[in-house]
Amino acid sequence: MKNFSSQFDGKIAVITGGTQGLGLATAQLLAARGAAGLIICGRNADKGEEAAAALAGDHCPTSFVKADLAEVADCQNVVADQLCKIGVGKSGVVARAVAGHAVAQRAVEIVIAPGP
Repeated sequence: MKNFSSQFDGKIAVITGGTQGLGLATAQLLAARGAAGLIICGRNADKGEEAAAALAGDHCPTSFVKADLAEVADCQNVVADQLCKIGVGKSGVVARAVAGHAVAQRAVEIVIAPGP
């Protein structure tokens, strides 16, 4: 049986809809499989802060960004501001737990496109 405990070793993940349900389960899985950090997004600040606190650990710092991903400005904040703060560099993972966030997906692809 394959060991997945380091599947996402050293990767930073952005999880849309990461405050509850499938998004939160995705965040938990990424943390358990070695993610170096998580950025979870959602519209409910209380749920987001609670989820980020529960996910945060020594090996997987987690931050929450209140965002409505139907709004371009919110997408830009998640991507540009948060990814720069944690220093994504050349390694990143985008986990879209909630369908319909094409704007956010495209914004993230632009930011974490491979560098020189």
